[in-house]
Amino acid sequence: MWLARILMLMVSTVLLLIALAFITVLMLASLVRWMFTGKKPTFILFAQAIQRFKHTATQSRGVHNAQDHIIDAEVREVTEEKDRLR
Repeated sequence: MWLARILMLMVSTVLLLIALAFITVLMLASLVRWMFTGKKPTFILFAQAIQRFKHTATQSRGVHNAQDHIIDAEVREVTEEKDRLR
C-alpha cells in the first residue's frame, strides 16, 4: 500500500514538473514574440483587463455627488391626436 502511494506521488510530481516546464516555455516564447513584433501576449492583456475591471468596480462603489446624476432632457407637450404615428 505504501509503495503505491510513493509511486503515485512520484508520478504526480513528474506531471506537475512537465506542466510547469511547458507553461514556462510558452511564456518565454510569447515574451520573445512580444520583443520582436511588439504585440502583447494574451495573458498580459487579460491581466490588464482584470486590473481595469477592479479599478472601475472600486470607483463605482464610492459616494456620488448630486452633480453625477444630471440628466439632459427635452420636454414636449403631447396632444390628443388620432394619427400621432404618421
